[in-house]
Amino acid sequence: MFLTTPVVVGSLGKAQYGLWVLIISLGNYYFLMNAGVVGALKRYTPQLLVDNDWEGINIQATTTLFFLSGVSLLGLLATGLVVWLLPFVFLDTSVSVSLLRWVLFIAGLDFCLSFLSLSFSGLLYGAQRYDLASFSQIFGGIVRAGLTLGLLPQFPNILTLACIIIFSSQVTHVCAAWLTFREFPGLAFKRHFFRWDILRQSLSFGIFGLMSDIASRLSSTIYPILIGSFLTATHVSYFSIAESLVFYVGRMIGSVSGVLMPTISGLERQNQLVSIQKLVINTTRYLASLSLLAFLNFLFVGYDFLNLWLSHDFAEHSWTILILLSVSATFSFPQSVALNALSGLGFPNIVNTIVWIDAIGLLVGFFVAIPFGGILEISLAYCFVRTFVFLYFIPKNICQKILINPWSYLFSIYGKPMRISVPIAVLFILSKHYIPLNNWLSLICTSVAMSVLFCIFAWFFVVEKSDRIFLCEKLSDLRTFISRHIGCGRAIPNPKVR
Repeated sequence: MFLTTPVVVGSLGKAQYGLWVLIISLGNYYFLMNAGVVGALKRYTPQLLVDNDWEGINIQATTTLFFLSGVSLLGLLATGLVVWLLPFVFLDTSVSVSLLRWVLFIAGLDFCLSFLSLSFSGLLYGAQRYDLASFSQIFGGIVRAGLTLGLLPQFPNILTLACIIIFSSQVTHVCAAWLTFREFPGLAFKRHFFRWDILRQSLSFGIFGLMSDIASRLSSTIYPILIGSFLTATHVSYFSIAESLVFYVGRMIGSVSGVLMPTISGLERQNQLVSIQKLVINTTRYLASLSLLAFLNFLFVGYDFLNLWLSHDFAEHSWTILILLSVSATFSFPQSVALNALSGLGFPNIVNTIVWIDAIGLLVGFFVAIPFGGILEISLAYCFVRTFVFLYFIPKNICQKILINPWSYLFSIYGKPMRISVPIAVLFILSKHYIPLNNWLSLICTSVAMSVLFCIFAWFFVVEKSDRIFLCEKLSDLRTFISRHIGCGRAIPNPKVR
């Protein structure tokens, strides 16, 4: 994102970039057609692995893949309707109707093909092989970045970007399928493995996941759509840049929470409530520390970063939005641990209720703020709603299930990270006073120095002693592994014969 966003914005312009954001935001609703069966696959796979039921894994995976294949065909029909109708809704003077239809067709085809890969990624996540799932995404991301940097400046239009996206996505899907077959050597997708009763079981569990997905899509994509409808595509660009920065940083921070649903599902199968309590609290505290670190960087170097990265215009319009969104992210990203824990404990109905409260609150907040007429007021409403939901409803529900007092839960999570944030904030202010951040070298050095200092404080004052010992042991094992392999590659000299 760091390398490609300036190229994309510079090649397409703010209006076409805003139009592309609208297309992607609408396209995310395609994934609702999976009806939650992928979430069911992630939940049941670790239980089948604990029971060593390999035939059950083939049945669950085949049933999911066959269902998603049918959904993909329905998605193609939906794409035809979108290609015909949508250009009249989001028509922009910078893009012709025929070109916009080609872009919509390619984007819709990409989303439909993505359904087929969800069963593979669901198996990898269910088996807790997050490294393999991440590898396929990283590899596809590298391909996408290379094509974007190489082709988009030469052919600067939205159709080129759509072709780059669909090609790199298929690279990601093929890589995920290959890694899945390597992880599950006995995996087979055969017709006799399809079970209607398993599909009904997956749909009955997945209905709550589907409702949660609908609310989550609304929460994450509705604001660009509404801003584009009530304001302009340029305003979408300002909001999208800030939201993308927060999203990608949060994705790196919150990727840990995604592993908890199958992990807690396995612990719950073994009736280890104390381990679940410790896992939820410690993981949430560590993510809260990283979220606060991201907020401090956005607050003190975000304006200069946007100025150097994109332009002074984006710094003026997107920085305030970035601060407001990162305030809400400080609470929403850590509390995603609790949402995954509730799903792993078998309470998808509670997760569904919370995410719908969040989505409806965001919609109400937008329509309350839009009469005041500005992107800043809209972002402020977004920040207020999300902060309230993630500081009240989520702690209340997770504490009931893992038997903890909500106030003790919140203090144990945010107390220490906020204390170590105060001296770092003071140092940020002093450094900005003496070191102007008008070039990349000074900005990177300031940000890295403060981040390293924050991590040192967190290591000694936030991380539990048992976790420090565990991490040191893992680092020692990794160092031994690397030195062993390096040593194996060295030539061994022959002894001298006397």
